[in-house]
Amino acid sequence: MKGAILGVMATNKMKAGLSGLLQTINEPVNATPANNSSKPVAVIELKGKEHDGYSRLTIKIGQGKDLPPKADIYVSIWCGAQKFKTKSKTKTAVPVWDESFQVNSESSKKRSLEIECFDHDKIFRDQSLGEFKIAVDPITVGAPLKGWFKLTNPKQRKKQGEKSLGEIYVEVSKD
Repeated sequence: MKGAILGVMATNKMKAGLSGLLQTINEPVNATPANNSSKPVAVIELKGKEHDGYSRLTIKIGQGKDLPPKADIYVSIWCGAQKFKTKSKTKTAVPVWDESFQVNSESSKKRSLEIECFDHDKIFRDQSLGEFKIAVDPITVGAPLKGWFKLTNPKQRKKQGEKSLGEIYVEVSKD
């Protein structure tokens, strides 16, 4: 028990130290040497949390079409370790979500969005209706990627080829 407590305390100290370090890195620093010379030792200039010219990735899930009509449909989005989920739309083949999610550039380093559509089930495990991926790198600031993306099932792809299981309208932009 004592070892576990000491481990948690050490972890908390490390987190506090790292957050202080990150705060220092994100602010401009002009350090002067101890001998009082006027020459700066280091100048660090970082512009916030920008990454490849953008600070935030915005993902908008618009609507779906050609989906199973008697399903309770929602969409899950994975961007690195972050996961987002739309509200479930009940018993419609053309659900309209019109929901937006934002991810900072540090969390979008994975360079792709994984989007999967599910049928919500109250008793059993939710059933995947299909998925697709969107590469983040080709998207430029001020020119969002917009369009209908076909849902495919990787297991069926091997057996039947690229059979569409419906489509989802998505907009992805870099700010």
